[in-house]
This record gives sequence, structure tokens and C-alpha cells, in this order.
Amino acid sequence: MFLLIMILLIISFNLMFMMAKTPLVNGILLLIQTISISLLMNLTTNIYWISYIFYLMMVGGLLILFMYMCSISSNELILNNSMFIMISMIMIFFIIFLFNQFYFFSFKTWYFNFHWTPNSLLNFLSDPIIISNKLFNSNFHLLTIMLMSYLLIILTVISKLISSINGPLRATSS
Repeated sequence: MFLLIMILLIISFNLMFMMAKTPLVNGILLLIQTISISLLMNLTTNIYWISYIFYLMMVGGLLILFMYMCSISSNELILNNSMFIMISMIMIFFIIFLFNQFYFFSFKTWYFNFHWTPNSLLNFLSDPIIISNKLFNSNFHLLTIMLMSYLLIILTVISKLISSINGPLRATSS
């Protein structure tokens, strides 16, 4: 049941992210979504370091984006938009209602008709050897090498873009 609540939170934060207007609200929603996704990854797998690395990478990227947005965007006021809050609450309640209907009706019929337990598949997929094998399998070694080289290229490009010789991104207003 906790997994269902986490999935509902992730979906509702996705919908709120699309309606947010300021970069600060988007950053906060992205941080909350990162925490909830890493918690969901932590609950569904027995390997905790995958969710920890995911969280650290996303928070590092968020810090870079936050610094970039603070240097470019002006100081915008975050207005209390009651319509935004009302629409997000309606969407959250609607999603909870739909998931409750789907969860209680479909899983009971699957369980009683086919004797299928949801935990058996989840326990099989969360085995640490199977998860590590999927990532570093010999079929995917080219993909892993390409991902590492892509990250290295992006690191060098970003370090060249953020050169302190040229000064700050935004000129001071004086």
C-alpha cells in the first residue's frame, strides 16, 4: 500500500510540475520528486546504493540548475495562486480515486482467478544479482561505455562553459 501512495505522490508532483510558473517552485518540486523516486527505488530493490547514487546525482544537477537560474532570472515573487492549489488537489483526489478502484478490483480478480501473488514477481526482480547483471551484462557493455563517455564529454563541456575568466553570467546593475 505504501508503494501505491509513493506512485500517487510521484504522479501528482509531475502534474504540479507542469503547472508551476517560477523556477524556484519547479526546483522544489523536482527535489521532492527526486526524494520520492529514490525512496521508491529503495523500497522496490534490495540494493540501496542505486537509489543513493541516483539521489546524489540529481541533487548535484539541481544545485547546478539552481545556481544557473539564480544568476540569470530576476527576483520573481512567488504569488499564492489558489487556482494552482485547487487544481492540484482535485487531480490528487481524482488519481487516488482511480487507483483505489483499479487496485481493489483488478488485483482481487487476478489473485483469485490465477493465484498470482504480486510479491513473488517483485521479490524475483529485486534480487541484487539480477539487478547488477542487468546493468553490467555483456550485452549492455557498449551502452555502459557510451554512457560513461557521454558523461565525461558533458563534464568537460560544462567546465569550459563555466569559465571564471569571462565573469558572471548576468551583469551587475549599477
